[in-house]
Amino acid sequence: MIAAVPVLTNTHDAQMSAHFGSAPFLAIINPETGKVDFIDRSSKVEHECAPVGLLNEKRVEAILCSGIGRGAVNKFKTAGIKCLSVEDSTLTLSAITKGLSDGTLRFSENLVACAGHQHPHGDGGCHH
Repeated sequence: MIAAVPVLTNTHDAQMSAHFGSAPFLAIINPETGKVDFIDRSSKVEHECAPVGLLNEKRVEAILCSGIGRGAVNKFKTAGIKCLSVEDSTLTLSAITKGLSDGTLRFSENLVACAGHQHPHGDGGCHH
């Protein structure tokens, strides 16, 4: 399963961002090859919390995160991309990559979407 993870930096030891929409980078993980690519979102257009087309181009099958807005969840669901909640949001990207590759990453399909905007998430939140 190729997955996108919102992260704070474009390094393999990056921390997961608390909210998908405010993440400055997305890490695209291919667990079969072990390859990780980064998408720089630091200059994203306002209201571009759900870059569906871009993730479809990368063949992303799932978003792994700890916070995401309801609108983004709905857009991804319509595009066939699952939004999954990572049970330990303190994991680094390298730990998430390893867990995806060896099948030990714990995640849930019971993601609770954020109710709206103007909510804090520790790393800037989604404020639009």
